[in-house]
This record gives sequence, C-alpha cells and structure tokens, in this order.
Amino acid sequence: MRRGSAARVLALSLVLGLAGAASAQTPVTRDERNAEELKTPPPPPAFDVDRALPIEMPAYSAIEFLLDPQTITLGADGIVRYVVVGRSRATPGTVNAFYEGMRCSGASIKTYATHTGGAWNMVERPEWRPFYEMRSKYGVELARQALCRGDAPRESVRDMVEHLKRPFRG
Repeated sequence: MRRGSAARVLALSLVLGLAGAASAQTPVTRDERNAEELKTPPPPPAFDVDRALPIEMPAYSAIEFLLDPQTITLGADGIVRYVVVGRSRATPGTVNAFYEGMRCSGASIKTYATHTGGAWNMVERPEWRPFYEMRSKYGVELARQALCRGDAPRESVRDMVEHLKRPFRG
C-alpha cells in the first residue's frame, strides 16, 4: 500500500470510529448528573510522539495507540484529560492525535479536538460516548491500564503515569 493511501486509511478509520461511537446514546448515571463538568475545557496541550508511552493493545490492532504523559491532567471536575496518539503500524509516520476527556465513573470519553495535518481542529459539539462501544478499544485499555481505578480516576497524574509505564501492576 502506498504511503498516501495508508495515511488516508488511518485517518478515515479513526474518524469513522469516532463518528460511529459518537452517534450512540450515552446513559447518564446519577454520579454524572451531579458532576459539574468545566464549561470550557483547557485548550489542547502540545504533545510529543517521541515521549508518548504505548497503550497495550492486541497484536492484531492495525493502529498503535500512545499517550503523552505530559498532557495528562486531572480536573477538579473529576475528568482526566489527555492527548492520545494513533499511529499506523504499517506506516509509522502516519499520526493522528485526539484531545480527550475520560469520565471513569461513566466509562465514557469525550473528544474535544482532533489533530491532523499539523493542526488542532476543535470538535463543534463534543459528546460523551461509552468507550466500550468504540470500534477501537483503546479507551477501555487506557482506563484499565492507567487512568482509572474502578469507577474513579487514580489518585494522581503521577500514579496514572506509573501505571501506564507498568500497566498490569496492582
């Protein structure tokens, strides 16, 4: 497959995965109704693929997912925000990134912005979507391996990063 074709396939598969998942209705739990999300999330942070840590994914996954640990924040609203990078295993130079928020209590993700072609593009109306319904299961793995402890975020960003470096420790 030519490099340009692989890049288009990666971008299209990531966008379709997000669009398909975004159309699903997300049930709102009692805890989430009472949680006040920040009206305007912070702007997307700068990320660096070279310092990003891999999210353990099945070997058959055509896309490698990484998380830049310096982009992780734990907001007063209980939402973990971060930049996740999707990179084609077939053409490693093909990279897309997403600025997202994760709500551990609702097992859901909201995409605030996408990074393609060297620039951030804000999502017009970001919506929470269950990460168990996403075509790519990186959200489930990211929650399990690093960001969440059950239905709550880990105690600190430092703890999240340590779990991301060693995802299967207690």
